[in-house]
Amino acid sequence: MLGELLKKRSVKSTGALLLGTLLALSSGCASRNIVQAPTGRFQVQPGAFNQYSPEQDVEIGKQAQKEVSRQMPVLPDSSPVTKYVQRLGQKLGTEVM
Repeated sequence: MLGELLKKRSVKSTGALLLGTLLALSSGCASRNIVQAPTGRFQVQPGAFNQYSPEQDVEIGKQAQKEVSRQMPVLPDSSPVTKYVQRLGQKLGTEVM
C-alpha cells in the first residue's frame, strides 16, 4: 500500500518539479546569455542581457510554486510518506559518499 502511494505521489511530484523547472527556465533565461565554452560546458555569459531583475526572478519562481502547489498538492513534512522518502534519501546519500 505504501509502495503504491509513493509511486503515485512520486509521479505527481516529479511532474510538478519538472513543470516548475521548465517554467523558471523558460521565463527567466535568455538564450543568448548561455554560451558553450571550449571545454564543452555551458556557461552564463557575464554582463549579458538579462530580461528580469533578481527580484522579478524570485517573484516568478514564487508564482510558479503556487501554480504547481495548486495543481499538485505536496505532502506535509509530518506525513509518514515524506518521512520515509527523507530517510531513504539520507541513506542513499551516505552510501554514495
